[in-house]
Amino acid sequence: MTEQDQAPDGYLTSFIFPGLAVRGAIVQVAESWSKWSILRRYPGTVHDLLGQAMAAVPLMASTLKFEGVLSLQAQGDGALPFMVVQSSNDLEVRGTARWKGEIGGAASPALFGKGQLGIIIEPYGKGQRYEALVPLEGETIAECLAGYFNQSEQLDTRLLLCSGESGIAGMFLQRMPAEDSLDSDAWPRLTALLETLTNEELLGLSPQDIIRRLFHEETLQVFAARAVSLRCRCSHGKTSELLLSMGEAEVRDILAEQGQVEMECGFCGHKYIYDPAEIDALFAAEQAEPPTETRH
Repeated sequence: MTEQDQAPDGYLTSFIFPGLAVRGAIVQVAESWSKWSILRRYPGTVHDLLGQAMAAVPLMASTLKFEGVLSLQAQGDGALPFMVVQSSNDLEVRGTARWKGEIGGAASPALFGKGQLGIIIEPYGKGQRYEALVPLEGETIAECLAGYFNQSEQLDTRLLLCSGESGIAGMFLQRMPAEDSLDSDAWPRLTALLETLTNEELLGLSPQDIIRRLFHEETLQVFAARAVSLRCRCSHGKTSELLLSMGEAEVRDILAEQGQVEMECGFCGHKYIYDPAEIDALFAAEQAEPPTETRH
């Protein structure tokens, strides 16, 4: 699905507990998840693990004040050696994974084998790139990410993430940084309530019903929902830039061997095909120098 696709059918709802120094959010995406997962025909366990990660990144991005892209990247030596998911600050989400041979079992980080989980924040334009690497430790992606927040950011965090045929969903609670709660029992009480939520409820109930079901005895401030899109940011222009970066000699070697140059997006699988005339025009435009001003 590219930038021209239909409007999003997913939403993220954020909330805070005034006086308790705790914030949270719920994300749910339905129909577009089915369309996205069909693009690559992922095996069941890869499908579920990728869906959980794609539910996680908009939750993480929603806590940041930035303009750019947040990436979650896992690499290892196992049957699932690579996975990357991304969310922009506008909550446009995409993801992809590579696997080897037959793959089954539970949707667990153990599928990556021995490896690391990277959290990368790349601002648009000016700004410093941020990267953190943590071990792939935990029974679930949610546990791995909670460990990252708890250890690297010193923020107590709990996440629930789930993926099904009908959609993906996630929810998190997090202690606010550098704030004191007026209720010392708030954090254990709220996280205990969160753990009672089932995957079926997280996928099937509305955010308002989930909040009411878990926290009907608490005082909350709920913010307006934000749209979430599973949408690839690939384009003909970006693909052309990649070809130019490869260099004319390499591109023309491919052209001579195959009669055309085919570039496939690693996220959505969309193919961009260049014939000889398009390759000629692409490199001619790069080499053209702007006209010089003639003085009389």
